[in-house]
Amino acid sequence: MRKFLILAIIHILAGYFTMAGFPAQAKEKRESYLPDTSLTYVYKHKDGTTETFTFDQMHEGWQEWTVTDSKGTRRIAFMENEEFLMHAPPESSAIMDLQFPVKTGQFWDRNTGQENDISSITGVNMPIKTPAGLFKKAVEVTEKGGYKKYYAPNIGLIQTTHNDQVIYQLTQLK
Repeated sequence: MRKFLILAIIHILAGYFTMAGFPAQAKEKRESYLPDTSLTYVYKHKDGTTETFTFDQMHEGWQEWTVTDSKGTRRIAFMENEEFLMHAPPESSAIMDLQFPVKTGQFWDRNTGQENDISSITGVNMPIKTPAGLFKKAVEVTEKGGYKKYYAPNIGLIQTTHNDQVIYQLTQLK
């Protein structure tokens, strides 16, 4: 009887720890790659034109931002879930920018509607310097056509290159 009682208590405790999420199901918290809504972002294109991203509101789980440049304003939205960081230009489907977990070799279909539009993570914890600062833990995402995008935790996109030439870069965080 005593042996039965001890086994019953062990079984109950094991079930409790598993249901409570510790230690049996302890989930590692991953970093976010969403833009920081408390900041204003300024990017510069290779032709010298700039874009300013200003956060507007949350809507159905999406961050909605206004983008202002020399042509006027437009909207863009960002969202992150357990699988992807994604953005959605106005009147478009969501484009998958980054797949989780962040690890070298991870690859996915970007969902652009183009055939074989596959991205892959080709670098992690990379130091990337832009005029906005040094980002020590950037993720490098390689896309077709010689494009590479760099994302920093809690900042989002910091730089885009094409054939190793910078074509779009974060220049200021306000």
